[in-house]
Amino acid sequence: AIYVLARNSGEGSDRKLEGGDYYLTDEEAYNLTLLGQKFENVIVVINAGGIIDTNFFNGKGGYDADDACNRGQIEGLDALVLMSQAGQNGGYALVEVLNGTVTPSGKLTDTWAINYEDYPSAEGFSYLDGNTYEEYYTDDIYVGYRYFDTFGVDVAYPFGYGGSYTSFTIDVTDVTASADKVTVTADVTNTGSVTGQEVVEVYFSAPDGSIDKPYQELAGYKKVEVEPGETRTVKISFDTADMSSYDENNEQYVLEDGDYVIRVGNSSRNTVQAATINLNADVVTEICTNLLGLTKDDMQAGTYDADAGYILNYEDPATHKNPT
Repeated sequence: AIYVLARNSGEGSDRKLEGGDYYLTDEEAYNLTLLGQKFENVIVVINAGGIIDTNFFNGKGGYDADDACNRGQIEGLDALVLMSQAGQNGGYALVEVLNGTVTPSGKLTDTWAINYEDYPSAEGFSYLDGNTYEEYYTDDIYVGYRYFDTFGVDVAYPFGYGGSYTSFTIDVTDVTASADKVTVTADVTNTGSVTGQEVVEVYFSAPDGSIDKPYQELAGYKKVEVEPGETRTVKISFDTADMSSYDENNEQYVLEDGDYVIRVGNSSRNTVQAATINLNADVVTEICTNLLGLTKDDMQAGTYDADAGYILNYEDPATHKNPT
């Protein structure tokens, strides 16, 4: 049995934390429960432009079967396929993936959380804080996987994750670094029985210092097709300056001294430490200017100048007055 969960997405309205959008409807949960009982194999296809709750499939949240949001795990569901919203030929592509003509090789560009509340901006999203006029971006530098990986929050499916009909091993053979480039060389071996594509992802972890940094950041990646039993070598290079962080107070990008750890794998949660690059002194990589004059320290201390021009002037449609 193949059951499609379809969701509409667009610029005309925000997502809703309710059945039929982020959660299953009662009808969808009933149908999936029935299919799980009556069919030997059940494939659930997500035809949606955004993330939905997946507890009904993986049960990672541990919810009861009678959960009001239909987050209880449904028995008998065998596969979960994200087709996203692929356009008018998406149906043809889906058939070729399901019947084995094509081996799936897509990787997630988002982190799929176990619970909606796990997202750092969950509380203030759209209508949930009672204010759809102003939105405050509170994630700071910890956007997406940078937040989940830095603060050790368990996830349903990590950034960069993607299943396949075959299996691979990734073995790093060399890492070189200069003032200009970092290059990672890795062997990708197809240990399964069908031809497939794997994505080698390279991350770096910058040292702790005076500047806030996430646990790791994606630096480069490469997809390679490998036949069964074959090994392909890939090289991934990125600018050394890409590992620098922005110093708001001094208006510059800087590589702070310390150890830079290079990690290689096929998702943000499945990597190995491939090398450590040591820098014995700070290196400024770019001089900038804070055009708006606003820094995080100023904002938190309340010492910024409200007349500096970075407070946007706008009119509240309800009162026809400028709220600032």
